[in-house]
Amino acid sequence: NRSVYKVPVKTLTPPATGRGMIGDAIISMGDSTTKDILSVHNHDIVTCADPSSPSLVNQTSGRSMSMRGKGIYNINNGLLKVTGNHPMIIKRDGSWIEKNMNELVVGDKLYKIDNTEVEITKIEFDGDTRNEVIRLVIDGNYFVNNILVKGGSDG
Repeated sequence: NRSVYKVPVKTLTPPATGRGMIGDAIISMGDSTTKDILSVHNHDIVTCADPSSPSLVNQTSGRSMSMRGKGIYNINNGLLKVTGNHPMIIKRDGSWIEKNMNELVVGDKLYKIDNTEVEITKIEFDGDTRNEVIRLVIDGNYFVNNILVKGGSDG
């Protein structure tokens, strides 16, 4: 008979709702300008890339979609603010892979528009505040705040 029992505890993060970026996200356009994500319309030309090939590609976008969402991850003090289920492109163990935002960890690297990498040094989660969440309908991986994020039908 024991008087002290040790029980493992798993901390659960509530699931994020919506998929995308916070409404003040800036998109890199094909003419080297930027646009607020809500201002991107059908047939706008957006800068896209694949981190395994450092060349930038201009691609026609679809529209931006807006919704209300809850559960936002803040990377590196506002570098990106993303919902937990938005797919991201990261470098982990020397390889570029796709992971949902809620699977990223400090030490993962993000691909920047200038063909450099930025290391994730801080990830904060706000599960209480409801935000306007926006995502682009586009087949390619596109740049938000100069950071490459996953596009496509699941982006």
